[in-house]
Amino acid sequence: FDESSGSEDLDTPGDAGTGDAGTGGADARSDSCTAVASTGSNSDVGRRERLRRRSSTASQRSSAEFKVAPGFRVIRKRSSREEAAPKLKKGTSLPERSASREWRKSRTNSAPLEKEEAVEDYSQYEDGNFVDHGFPPSKKALGKASVPIDGWMRLSKMHETPCLFRRVVPDNVIPNADAGNYWFLSACAATAEYPAWIQSMFGRTTQLSPKGKYIVRLYHPGRREFIRIKIDDYVPVKNRAPAFAGITGDGEIWPALVEKAFAKFARSYANTEWGQNLYGLLYICGGGHSNCWARVRGPQARASSWKRSHTVWNGRTACTIDRERAEGILMDGEARDVEQLWGMLRRYMELCYPVACEVSTSSKAGKFGLLDDRSYALLGAREIPVEDGRVLRMIFLRNPFGVGEWTGRWSDSDPLWEKVDGARGALDMQEDDDGTFWISYVDFLRYFDRINVVKKSMPVQGCNKIKLVGLKRGLGLLVDT
Repeated sequence: FDESSGSEDLDTPGDAGTGDAGTGGADARSDSCTAVASTGSNSDVGRRERLRRRSSTASQRSSAEFKVAPGFRVIRKRSSREEAAPKLKKGTSLPERSASREWRKSRTNSAPLEKEEAVEDYSQYEDGNFVDHGFPPSKKALGKASVPIDGWMRLSKMHETPCLFRRVVPDNVIPNADAGNYWFLSACAATAEYPAWIQSMFGRTTQLSPKGKYIVRLYHPGRREFIRIKIDDYVPVKNRAPAFAGITGDGEIWPALVEKAFAKFARSYANTEWGQNLYGLLYICGGGHSNCWARVRGPQARASSWKRSHTVWNGRTACTIDRERAEGILMDGEARDVEQLWGMLRRYMELCYPVACEVSTSSKAGKFGLLDDRSYALLGAREIPVEDGRVLRMIFLRNPFGVGEWTGRWSDSDPLWEKVDGARGALDMQEDDDGTFWISYVDFLRYFDRINVVKKSMPVQGCNKIKLVGLKRGLGLLVDT
């Protein structure tokens, strides 16, 4: 209500009359102003009353819709980070309200209250070549690894004649004795029995990259497909030597690059430590899932039963993985006796599946040169006829890192090779200190208790000749009794 506008409207009748009339008009004007003001006041009061009633009705509806159980009350949930805004009392002045708005604005634009790590400066490694800013040489990329380091170096700077590939063999995989990723490197070595597959992991790249940039293929169990991971060739070092997978004597760097790609996939080198070999085979070879046949302990290894379990992925499909939460294993109840297991191993060799076997920690295998911190690649399962119509069952294995061999029965220097006629020639036995050895099936059952496999046929170009025997048998090109 505007009193001045009302007075101007009411002045018009008084101006037209005489002085008395004007006086009377003034009195009338005064009375009229009072009447108009009173009318406006009543209107304002009515408006406030209607608003009050609407608010009361809305409150009743809200109460009807959201009933609170006795003994409970509705409160506004506040985040632990959230700081309470200053409360303003009724009648607070405009400057104070303005200050409150500025406070709220500052809280909206401010950083979280959690302590944030400062971005690590890795500019010292900027040398004009490629540096992966998504996984740079830094403490974050290393994580809380069990191996101490004193810096990062490019793999191409650690050897006089570095190369990506020269002759892909399992011996190329050289781990650090203090590193905890033997499980993954054992899978690398088992897969290196198929050199063509290792080379295909780098796409069309077969030579050393002049810029230090590589793309490595790994399998994502969550997406159930292969992904390609871009990396540089910086690796953590100790005394100018790789702190994890090393470089071969010929300068091959592919194992360290595969290891770094997996470290980026797992978010840090520390997150690659400690795992199970069947997952290592899965990350490298794919195949949807991998299986593990575990021996059920019994009084005799010859009469043992083997039960199957398989990988179950509990993670998401993000570009990186949380191994601790995602990697799961489920036992499905399938079981095999030793006869069925033998036939299964023979079939795996015919189909060229990658297979890795683990040494039992409860056996005395260490006395015979077997180590329980790694998985041995299975290359062959052969049957050799001997006297009296019997059949000798033999397993051909490789120490994944090429150092140390079986020293028990049927080892390289064992006299049984001379006592059993035709065994040496039938198995093409060679006395080489290359980590490969023959072991009888009975001793295999006694000292090994896990068999990991990915049911995926691998390319055979460049394979060990013992592996080719199984393939030829599967194709019907060779009769192996």
